[in-house]
Amino acid sequence: MIRTDLDVHLVTLAIDGITGWSYPWYREGGGLAPEEIGESVSRACVTGAIARQRPICSWWR
Repeated sequence: MIRTDLDVHLVTLAIDGITGWSYPWYREGGGLAPEEIGESVSRACVTGAIARQRPICSWWR
């Protein structure tokens, strides 16, 4: 479920921008393989948009 405080269109554009421009982040021989970059970026996109049962920290509402 997507968080209700987020604009779905804006989230879609943000994820498209992140994934569409992630190829410059890869450097052969760098610290991460392409699969690791993809996994990390996708996890950040998905978990950042998922509704949470409780706040992330005490000041987050």
